[in-house]
Amino acid sequence: VCFGSYENIRTSGSSYENIRTRTKEFMATVRIAGAALKRYGLVVGAATTASVITYDQVTKNDGIFQASQRLVDQQHKHITEQQDVSTLKDLGQNCVREPVTGVEFNARSGNKELKGCGVRLKFGLVPVYAVALYAPITFKAQRSSIISDLLATSTELRMTLVRKVERETFVRAIHDSVSKRLNLPQDAQDLDAFVQLCLNHLDACMSAGTTTSLRLDYDSISLIVDNKLKGTTKCPAVLRALLNVYLDDRSVSPSARASILRGLDQFAH
Repeated sequence: VCFGSYENIRTSGSSYENIRTRTKEFMATVRIAGAALKRYGLVVGAATTASVITYDQVTKNDGIFQASQRLVDQQHKHITEQQDVSTLKDLGQNCVREPVTGVEFNARSGNKELKGCGVRLKFGLVPVYAVALYAPITFKAQRSSIISDLLATSTELRMTLVRKVERETFVRAIHDSVSKRLNLPQDAQDLDAFVQLCLNHLDACMSAGTTTSLRLDYDSISLIVDNKLKGTTKCPAVLRALLNVYLDDRSVSPSARASILRGLDQFAH
């Protein structure tokens, strides 16, 4: 978590103001990293040490940052293993709890059922939202054609925030993830329509507990916020990209991908 800010210091030039500004940013980042790791039960001695060193010492103590990176990697592995516990063996109950965030998702939603859930982490450590996939109760698919099979029916991606997020930040993150999976500029019009839908109907500041659902219906996306339909737009190219954001090999939520694939496998042909 620290390295982005640390690199800013090293590349910002030698002027006093540059060093002073970048060092402040770095110290703030270290404190955030330490708090995040402490939340998961890991005492980060390296980050604590780094939080009191001066700029001059920063440039001479790469070992501190290498140690911090090892601790971050170890903790990320621990969290990922913990997330893999999220299975659908409890579908007979009314809801399923996402293990990292504690967010509970209904096992059934109309004619759809929960296929899996996971968490979206910022910097690979800080939970931002829990995400779940719903598909028709009768839905069946082969692992090799899951995306195509999902596109041939009505599905829903449901995201529940666990921290306050600005609308622009939320939309920009989704935009960046989706755009990497589109054929641009050919699909630019579909992407713009989807982004505009979100900007028009999401609150400027989205509080923890807000649930945003994206209902994917063949060639259109409907935006639902806290069970209220806000709008619909046609953007067929974005549907496949959105599913890939969570289900391809570069998934933004490895825990969701693993859980959803397990859930879909239970109902495979």
